[in-house]
Amino acid sequence: MRRHTLKAVLFFFTAFSLSAQIESLTIDQSVDLALKHNLDVRQAEQDVLIARADLGAAWVDLYMPSLFLSGSFGYTDPVTASNPFNDSYSAGVTVRKDLFSGGKYWFAKEARRFALAYAEARLADKKREVERTARVNFYALLLLKEKLRIAVESDKNLKYRLESARLNFANGVISQLDYLKEQVRYKNNQPLLLKTQNEYTMARLSFTAFLGLETGRNSAEGPEPTGDILDSLGVTLSTRDEAKLTAAALDRDLSLLALDYEAAVNDAARNALLTARWPTLSGSFNFRFDYKSSGGADRALTPGWIANLALNIPLDPWLPGISRLSRQIESADALAVKQKLKRAQTVIAVRTRIKTLLANLAIAEESLASQKENVRQAKLVQEAAAKQYREGSLSVLDLNDAETAYGQALANYWQALYDRYANVLRLNDYLPPDGAEKETNE
Repeated sequence: MRRHTLKAVLFFFTAFSLSAQIESLTIDQSVDLALKHNLDVRQAEQDVLIARADLGAAWVDLYMPSLFLSGSFGYTDPVTASNPFNDSYSAGVTVRKDLFSGGKYWFAKEARRFALAYAEARLADKKREVERTARVNFYALLLLKEKLRIAVESDKNLKYRLESARLNFANGVISQLDYLKEQVRYKNNQPLLLKTQNEYTMARLSFTAFLGLETGRNSAEGPEPTGDILDSLGVTLSTRDEAKLTAAALDRDLSLLALDYEAAVNDAARNALLTARWPTLSGSFNFRFDYKSSGGADRALTPGWIANLALNIPLDPWLPGISRLSRQIESADALAVKQKLKRAQTVIAVRTRIKTLLANLAIAEESLASQKENVRQAKLVQEAAAKQYREGSLSVLDLNDAETAYGQALANYWQALYDRYANVLRLNDYLPPDGAEKETNE
């Protein structure tokens, strides 16, 4: 007993220490953790299991008969009893089945089948959504990480220049005004640095919670993302043809799948209502044993059976306009028209969404190309300004302006990278899994 308890304790602490030792994460590890721990995905998995069980129950209703065991005991008033025994006993089994019900159970089964297909589609869509969110948030963290690196480097440079200005002022090389300017410039950068640090810390905490992880004792902000934001350029589209993307989106969009499911269920329900106009035929078979007297002095165990067929022909469902069924059919028909209108509206929204995503992608890639050239030029200016500053032909103010421009150019470039990546992932959601590997020039 002690040995098993010790093993359980060791297993618990080993698992806890492993989770606490996660100090860094790659993008693929982040996706795996998100899919494993996301509660929405786990709920969608349970919805699939529920839908499968409901479909199984519908199959049972359609094909399996009902079985009953029965037993009875009777006692007759001795004064009116026609045999010398006042008590009687009976036991039997009954099989009962609706032989024809107008298709009621068939349409109920079809509705359950549609429910299962929709639950599976919801699960697949939720997994795609969680994976996309994990990837987008991961690169958002890398973007903030790069911004923080630039802010820290700028702070170090400003701090170094402030110290140099202090020494130069002490040696009479620069005036007090120039020294005070360096102090103001350094202190003005502190709020920006603190804000960037806080944004990165909060983003890491939020991402850690999204992955379902606990923050470790040595990493209160959560695991550090490891990777290069330039890796996002490797994620591309298999096609940019608007017609193909729109067709794929119309086939995989969850809102349209939900409307199709509702329409199918409404159609099955309408057909099930119509079965009320059909006659129903049910049958039953009972086999029993009776232990009673047959008029003599002795009692015996007597077998017996009975078979029944029952036919019911409804009349009121055929009354037009005044029957409850006719009103229900009118309601179902009106609902079907409404669902078609809503689907047409959703199709327009999906087409517009694809146009918007393609336009945003084109803007992001255009910005990416211009920002890449801007970074190259800003880098040349920064290097030239640093050289002139070291030679004494450029003021520190001009050097700071060149470094600030270079940092801003880098930030704009990384933002364009992120915007392109987010739009590509969103478009890839609508493509089959094998359609998001390599981009073609169309």
